[in-house]
Amino acid sequence: MKRSQPVPELLLLLSLLVAGSATAATSAATAEEADATWRLVERWSLQLARSDLVAQLSPLAPAGSRSEARMGRGDSATIDLAPFVVAGRIKGPSGQIYTDASGRIIKGITLSLGGACISRKQMGRRYPSFNVLSVPSGHSLDESTVFGTVVNGIQIGFSFSEHDRDCMDQLKLSWPGERF
Repeated sequence: MKRSQPVPELLLLLSLLVAGSATAATSAATAEEADATWRLVERWSLQLARSDLVAQLSPLAPAGSRSEARMGRGDSATIDLAPFVVAGRIKGPSGQIYTDASGRIIKGITLSLGGACISRKQMGRRYPSFNVLSVPSGHSLDESTVFGTVVNGIQIGFSFSEHDRDCMDQLKLSWPGERF
């Protein structure tokens, strides 16, 4: 049974190849794509300061994006955003708007990102006075490091997954201190 001993080495080699190809599949965002994403963040943060959900949703949802209201539990509700292009190759494959139970006051917005990677360096160049909001506990690769800054009075969270520590995979916008 000595022939079976190389199998763990083969599995290790295959897993490294698969991991390497998965990481290489998403390319770096260009400066123009990152700048367009920051403009979206800044536009959304300005709109979030309004208290009427209808006034907030129309400029938030890009052309071609449809929003669906979902019933919430207790004191909140969720509205799902349809997928849309954020900028160039950067896509927003999913997003949610979290509201109070009446559906009229936004508590926060999350937007998943994909297509091209905005790096920590690109984030830091645009928002140099960022803070570390949360760090992974080390229990799972599904955890993220979240950096944040305040733009137009709104807390912006930039999430970087442990799967790819230099590729922003989510944006969160909320009132400072708001949990949703």
